[in-house]
Amino acid sequence: MMAWFTNVPDVECLFQTSFLGQLRWGTQWPPWQVVGLAVLSAITVYWLYARQLPDVTRWARWILPSLRALAVIATVIMLGQPTLRQRKTIGTPGRVHFAVDVSSSMLVTDDRNDGTSRLRRAAGLIGGDAGQQGWIDRLRSTHQVGVSAFHDGEVVPIGSTDLGSDPASADAGQTMAIRLSQFDGGGTSLNTPLSRFLSDHQIRTRADDDLSAEALTSDDDSDRARQAIVLMTDGRSKDTSAAIETAQRLSSAGIEVFVLGMGAADQRPDFGVTQVSVPESVAADGVLNGSIDVVSRGGKNNPITVSITSADNVVWSQQIVPRRDGVTSVPFQIDVPELADQWSTTGDKNQSAVMQLSARVQSDAENRLVENDGYPFRVIANRNNRRLLVMDGSSRWEIRYLRNLFQRDPNWDVDTRLFGPGTDTPDVARDDSEGAIPATAEAYAEYDAIVLGEIPPDQWTDSDAERLRQYVSRGGGLIVLDGRLDRVMALVEKNLGDILPVKPAYRPPPRFGATTDLDQQSPRIDRPDSIHPEQVAVDFPVFQLADDADLSQRLWPQLPPPQSARAVSTAMDAEVWATIADSKGKRWPWMVTRLFGSGRVIYLASDETWRWRYKVADQIHSQFWNRLLATVMPASYLSDDGYASIGTDRIDYGPEDDITIAARLRNADGQPVADSTVDALLYQDDQLVTVIPMSIDNPDRGTFLATASGLDAGRYDIRLRASGFQDDVLTATSPIWVSDRLSDEWADVSLNEADLSRLADSQPTQSRPPSQGQSAAENRGGYFHESEADRLLEALRPLSSGQVIQKDHALWQSWPWFVLVMSLLTAEWLIRKRVGLV
Repeated sequence: MMAWFTNVPDVECLFQTSFLGQLRWGTQWPPWQVVGLAVLSAITVYWLYARQLPDVTRWARWILPSLRALAVIATVIMLGQPTLRQRKTIGTPGRVHFAVDVSSSMLVTDDRNDGTSRLRRAAGLIGGDAGQQGWIDRLRSTHQVGVSAFHDGEVVPIGSTDLGSDPASADAGQTMAIRLSQFDGGGTSLNTPLSRFLSDHQIRTRADDDLSAEALTSDDDSDRARQAIVLMTDGRSKDTSAAIETAQRLSSAGIEVFVLGMGAADQRPDFGVTQVSVPESVAADGVLNGSIDVVSRGGKNNPITVSITSADNVVWSQQIVPRRDGVTSVPFQIDVPELADQWSTTGDKNQSAVMQLSARVQSDAENRLVENDGYPFRVIANRNNRRLLVMDGSSRWEIRYLRNLFQRDPNWDVDTRLFGPGTDTPDVARDDSEGAIPATAEAYAEYDAIVLGEIPPDQWTDSDAERLRQYVSRGGGLIVLDGRLDRVMALVEKNLGDILPVKPAYRPPPRFGATTDLDQQSPRIDRPDSIHPEQVAVDFPVFQLADDADLSQRLWPQLPPPQSARAVSTAMDAEVWATIADSKGKRWPWMVTRLFGSGRVIYLASDETWRWRYKVADQIHSQFWNRLLATVMPASYLSDDGYASIGTDRIDYGPEDDITIAARLRNADGQPVADSTVDALLYQDDQLVTVIPMSIDNPDRGTFLATASGLDAGRYDIRLRASGFQDDVLTATSPIWVSDRLSDEWADVSLNEADLSRLADSQPTQSRPPSQGQSAAENRGGYFHESEADRLLEALRPLSSGQVIQKDHALWQSWPWFVLVMSLLTAEWLIRKRVGLV
């Protein structure tokens, strides 16, 4: 049986068979105490009896004490009140699973007089409350009932009353209700329980089909139990569209989806912070630019003071009049140098620092929730600028915008090398002069990333290709921009074919002879369709154009497509992350990537992302390129002590995120160390939480990698332990924070009846008969408000065409048990008489 219908643990059940039933314990004493007492009593009686026996035959000396000991065991065990429970199923009971939303918004009380939260009321409906029988008790004789809790992307089984469980246990439903009430919040994902239930159903169905095949039964599945899942939620979910699709798939599989809306639909006046948009890092001598999303629901448009604090000191504030019933984005700008010095933990002016800030709102207006009045966030004040090398054969629009974008960013140092016919450098040099390209592998290693455009193939030597190859294989990041000059494919054919993740897409040769013209080998796509991220990469940061995942996916088809793109095929070990379509609808790779050694290469089939600036300036273009470079670059190091450098891919994580830890070791001479055994030590409140072994990443650079996951919320400090180094030498520490971002939960905590009704109505309503006392015209499909809980219960009853009948036999009060004890004593008396003891 699947995990969602796992039985409630039952310590009273001692033994169970399909033939006899369950042998159960009826007393409150633990079984081991009663059995132990019976065995101890039997041993004592046997020993005393054997000592007092006169000289009798050998067989009587052991059988007489044994019979008396068995009689004592049977008598003592009667104290445990053994009961044989037999159950009989008539018809086919239905399966009902209650999936309870335990997210943060379910902790809202809706201003009820009794002060009970939505979650507590949902638990009360399931397990019973205020002397009323719960749904488990009311359904268990006719339905198999399962209960689970869900929040974020996790489903937690709570218990069930399956056919093998105890439907008469008075506290089973209350136990589940207590477990539900113990959850303390998180985010909401309606698709998670639906997807899990669908997956378990498919596994269970295959298992049932296999059993039917072994038994040579017919293909008729009419005796299969009808199933339903009931979502108990307030509907504040960010994946409602995906949930609707899964609900339709469940309906196709014969599973009904019901929804019970918890909470009040009216919006009480409230304001708060739902999101703070800031870069991951900013130059320590620069300016922090960002925005704060302030939500205002209900009430009047009273002024609200928005502020940013650092260690309880206000560093920025502004008074606004927010949009009514909406979100107002408030931009801010803060000078970083003073804050960077304040948060520097080492006093070293060359070390980066993590600035711990908080956005807050305050007003005299009515405020329903205080949980969303503050929003902590963190930004790295970076004192180690990134270096970018751009090489191209012309000053095309893409290169101009990229150069301007990163030259304006104080976090970047940009070197641009334009060479070839039509440029200021017709013939490129390889030295330290201005305009020259790197002449050594060490010179390439100074850059964090390289953008390679359409450089002249005749000026790109095999030595240049080898130095670039070494750079990437040792962990460097390379982005290749194709264009209209057909030079990139020429480089692939010449000396970069093993690095780049693409190769020419050859056209079929003409009937009478083929041409080797490059344009014929790798044709261009004129006016392709919009760019489409592939499913394998749609959740990657580079494709997140907005904070909301659904909005981000809708934005991609709206971006201006390129005027033309290069048609290519992919290398064997490459991954396609995005595609475009030609006029015939055929999809071609647009973004292709591969790992080469310790580095990553990304190829773009066009050079027109600058068109994304239309009407929105750098809003999308800048975010895309910053995240694209972050994807190919090696990990940055937040802390350095001269021997070890340590850092993570970011500093803020969610509970489900994987944390990439990167480290670099050097000896006293500054040379990389690769033969050391390295562990990452995670501390919380100066207590060691876990030790994670690190694996070698690049021996030439002495870099190591590890991945952590499954951490509880809170701050962690990451340190290193390495063989060959004393602990007091390795002092570098990199902090991270694991927390639940609940902006979607607190933006609006009213009952989202519109989305829940859409979810429930996504299934054919004719499969659901109207509830008792309701006409078909009044049937609202599978959606019910918590005030209509009884109607939902009536709608679930027709799922079952069977009933479980149970009968208990109190063995300890039955005549067979009495006959057993008396038979043992009678047998003992007869043997005593035969041997002359009576």
